[in-house]
Parts: sequence; structure tokens; C-alpha cells
Amino acid sequence: MKSISFLQSRHSYAPPEGQGHVYTNTSLWTAASRVIEAGGDVAQICDENLRYCEPEGDAVGINLLGAPYIPTVRSKIESLLGKRPIVGGQIVNGLAEVQTLIGQQGSQLQTLFGQNVVNGNNDTELCAYLGIDPAKMPDVLETSLIPAYERISDEDMYEYLSREISFFLSRGCAKRCNFCAAQCGTKEEYRDFNVSEKDLRYLVRRAQSLGLKELDMYLSSLDIMQTPDKLKRFALIVQRIKKENPDFEIKMRGLAGAPYFVKANRKNPDAIREIVKAGLYSIGFGVDGGTPEVWKRERKGNTEDDCIDSILLTREKYGITPEILMVFGHQKETEESLKAALDFTKEMNEKYDAVPRPHIAKDIVPGSRYWANNLKDNETTDEERADRAMRIAVLMNDPDYFLTLDFARLPSSVSHSDPILRRLIDKYAKSIAELPGNTTQLLDPIGPEFSNAKFIETLRNDIGKFDR
Repeated sequence: MKSISFLQSRHSYAPPEGQGHVYTNTSLWTAASRVIEAGGDVAQICDENLRYCEPEGDAVGINLLGAPYIPTVRSKIESLLGKRPIVGGQIVNGLAEVQTLIGQQGSQLQTLFGQNVVNGNNDTELCAYLGIDPAKMPDVLETSLIPAYERISDEDMYEYLSREISFFLSRGCAKRCNFCAAQCGTKEEYRDFNVSEKDLRYLVRRAQSLGLKELDMYLSSLDIMQTPDKLKRFALIVQRIKKENPDFEIKMRGLAGAPYFVKANRKNPDAIREIVKAGLYSIGFGVDGGTPEVWKRERKGNTEDDCIDSILLTREKYGITPEILMVFGHQKETEESLKAALDFTKEMNEKYDAVPRPHIAKDIVPGSRYWANNLKDNETTDEERADRAMRIAVLMNDPDYFLTLDFARLPSSVSHSDPILRRLIDKYAKSIAELPGNTTQLLDPIGPEFSNAKFIETLRNDIGKFDR
């Protein structure tokens, strides 16, 4: 049996020394817990956002949180000195499913991380290398994270629990927005409720033992309103735990699609009321555009009425804070549509004190329909396919440019070929970021049109600019 060290790599924008972006590594800890439960040999679980880690295992399992982490993970793998790299995370699914593209040899995963990389998302491949019986690997939705939590020292757990933590509630989303990197298009599935309750009780006890008086949780569901009856069931669990611990507070925030929120308000308002009573204090709505044409093209499913109603109801009926997740600057946008996105965000900010969260749309993110070039023929042209293939080739040939796919980064030639569109996106993104309460720290563009000196300067300016 081979041993494995689980490692969270340092954030791409972390300073050279000291702490990086400290947050709970839920997907990494889930993977570690599954291996522990299956009888695997987990040598350690460590986080380089807290301190440098010298891996002790035969293999090193690294969590690839997003495309901007690719340069950092590549650099870490180069330093492993013979240890087998195992790479997992949402982005890996997007890389693994595209085996050949634009003349590449082998899979994109191997191109980026070496020929001996193990796909940590593939149980068959992972278990074969570690010497684990795959039949013993628990289902993700039935996996408690406590085996991983117990491996975290009190010193480190204090660092996690004194900040907002990520709580794994469900997976899946019925929507399949073209630009989204998540593996969606399937009905939302909740974790086993007994497991969720057990994990939450553990976290409350652990926080109390560390002298903390509250847990601030981000519910890592893609849309908490898609299955309101199950959300209500979770809300009642949280209320019960809070009643049993009257001197301890639990706060939560999450994401929702405007159409699902409006539907839940109409058919299941008790679910919303109960989760608010349980401690939900904010909902982020994926508006992601300013016109019906943009929403239709990106398969968003929004209407202006739904977007307005969801924000109004959140503030005035349920008394909690709405956030506007405005992923805009899609490839075929115009100044009219970009201005509409700005005007909508500004109006909701002024009327309902909605928090602006602007992000720049990036089509060629691994996992998106654009990256795989698998849109229906009547939705894209040969010219558009060729343009995306060319930009993907730039990324694969110089992986440092994966930093440009950060949704907080202003556009470059890698993300947007049209220079006129780049200038317009730059203008309107900066305008939204100037609105009161904005949470997004916009990052300077990165691309081959800039000098090496400019690239180095941009990386230096990125330090500490962690998104929520």
C-alpha cells in the first residue's frame, strides 16, 4: 500500500512569507476522509497557506481549486522530487474529459502536470495506485469529514474556524450555464443528513473547545434554493443545534439562482423563513448579465423581473442582505448590454443596498462548455471555435497565463480576442467596482501582449488580493 500526503497548495496571490489565503479545504478534506475510511495510509494533511509543508507520503494529493491555481500547482509538483503527484478538484474534471485538442498528445491533465500524474477524481485510478479496494471508498454524499478534521491540530483549526468556513451541503445544479466550470446539468443532491448533522455538531464542539463563540459558514451548494424542502430540513437541524448551544451562534450565507428563489418564495416560503431563522444572513444571486439576449445566449435562465423580485424579497420580506454576482463581459456583449449590467447593479445597490460582486466572464475555463467546444452547431460558428482553440493553445503552451482566467482579472487577449470589447469590459467593470459595498478587488490583465516586466509587476500587485 502506498501512503499519501494531502496538500493544499499556497494561494497564487499569497505573499512570499507568512499566511496566504486561509480557508477550510472542504474538497481536500473530503478526499482525505474517503481514503481514511477506505483503510488507506494518509501520512498527513497540510496547508501551505499556513506554513510550508514537506510531504512525507509516497504520493502527494493536491487540491486544484481553480484555473488560476494551475501555475502554483505545477511549481509544487516540480519540487516533489520523485513523489507521485495526484491532482484533484473541480477543474481536473474539465481537463480530464478533453483528451485531445488542437493537436495535443495525451490528455491535458498530463500536458500540464506530467505523464505520471494520477487523476484524484477518478476512484479507479486513485485506488489502483494507493492499493485500496475501490469498493471500500464511501460515496461522497455519505462521507463525514470528521476523519480529516481530527487530523488538524488545534492551532490550525483555530485559524480555520475563526474565519468563514465552507460547509459541504449538496452538489449538482439543474442549470448548465455555458460559462460555468462546475459539472452541472443534473438535479441537486444533498449529503446524507445524518452525516451533515454529525459534522456540524463536531465543528460546534471543536469551536467551543477553542474558545470561539460562533461559526460563520458558507454553504457550498451551487444553488441553495433548487431543493427547498431539503434546505428546510437542514435549517431545522441547525436550529436544533443552536437551541442546544444557546451561547453559540451559527451564521450562514449561500448562492441562489433568481428563478429558483422566486419559485421557492411562491411555493415553499417556509423553507426560506426557516433557513433565515437558522442563521442565513446573505444570499448571492447569479445575475450574470444585463439583457435577455445575454441570459439566453449563456443559458442563464434569468428574467429581469426574477432578478429584481429576488433581491427585493430578500431585503424587504426576509430581512437579509442580497448580493449581486455579476459575471459579465461575455464574448458577444455590446456596450449596451454592459451598460445594462452596470445600471441594474447600481439601481439594486441604491434601492436595496445589494452588495455588488462584479466578475469578468471567462469562457475558456476548463469544465465549461466553451472549453470543451461542445456547444450545439447552431450556437457557435467555425470562426468562434477556431478562436477558442487558439486561445486554449496559448494557455497550454504557457500555463502561467491560466492566471488570466481568474474571474476578478480584467480582460486580455487570452480571455477576449476583440480589443474593443476588452476596453469596454475594463470600463464597465471598474464602474461597478466603484459602487458602495463592492467586494471584488479587480486584478490587472495578463497576456502575451504585455512585456515580461509588466507580467512581473502585475504578479507583485496581485499579492493579498484574495477573492471571497
